[in-house]
Amino acid sequence: MLCGYPPFNGPNDNVIFERIISGQFSFAGPEWAIVSSGAKDLLMKMLTLDIKKRPSAAEVLEDPWLKQRAHNQLPDRPLARNSLNNFANFFVRPN
Repeated sequence: MLCGYPPFNGPNDNVIFERIISGQFSFAGPEWAIVSSGAKDLLMKMLTLDIKKRPSAAEVLEDPWLKQRAHNQLPDRPLARNSLNNFANFFVRPN
């Protein structure tokens, strides 16, 4: 929801699924450029493959970026038109 598409990309579904399973993600692209470093940091923590190192839901709720957003302490950033279009066009393809 931060930029309209997930941080996993690839030329086809098989490559994308392999990247998800192996934890290969990227915040590349113009839409990711406007996402704050705090948001990206939280996403990286949440996408940690090792379950012992991945934060629990309670720990995520204590993340500084999320707490600041929840209390309206961070200014809203305008969404790029591309982000909205990406989100509108995102769908899960049937097998």
